[in-house]
Amino acid sequence: MKYSPIIILVFSLFACSKSNHTEQLISGEAQGTTYTVKYLGEANPHLKSALDSVLLEIDKSMSTYRQNSKISELNEGNKIYIDNKFLSVFKRSKEINQLTNGAFDPTIGPIISAWGFNFENPMKLDSFLVDSLKQLCGFRYFKVQGNEISKLKAESSLNFNAIAQGYSVDLMANELDKKGISNYYVELGGELKVKGKNKEGEFWRIGIDKPVGDNLDRKLSHIISLENKSMATSG
Repeated sequence: MKYSPIIILVFSLFACSKSNHTEQLISGEAQGTTYTVKYLGEANPHLKSALDSVLLEIDKSMSTYRQNSKISELNEGNKIYIDNKFLSVFKRSKEINQLTNGAFDPTIGPIISAWGFNFENPMKLDSFLVDSLKQLCGFRYFKVQGNEISKLKAESSLNFNAIAQGYSVDLMANELDKKGISNYYVELGGELKVKGKNKEGEFWRIGIDKPVGDNLDRKLSHIISLENKSMATSG
């Protein structure tokens, strides 16, 4: 039996369209929080392991909660060899620090520790102690030569927690780009990046929780449509 080329063409286009608009979901835990990835297309059994590998590499490099991470080794010592991801985040952090006139500052590790944000016992802080801790902060106390970074003050320390998750989202999105996926949503701990459109053919709609009490009913303060953009929220 012979089939009409037109019928075959229509069927092929329908099958392709249906495949391209099937939403796939990947989720997991990383960096003390959760991540969610949605994309349109065929299921890729290797994608989750690729994303988990990226997140693990970043943890081993920049997590202040891992004693054997690169950043922990630096904070406890004076000099280490760093990987390219660490170097990239350090340089970008320095640029943002200059653009914001110091408002963004990952070198305030000593003050973060003093407040107890690293699951340490908080100090009894006063203006005198804070001023003394400030003397340990600043990019001028960190020197990079090639893939080696050293501290000029032993008590100085870095904390990339304000930038590492956004950087992680960028790298996760890169994994999707490399696989030719053109419609996706990537979210990690409130940091997210979207590209293309969702399964309804609309730009990705992001709900922002209303910051009132525990908000157990998940009431939203606003819904934003994003077109090929990134967004970060902070609670």
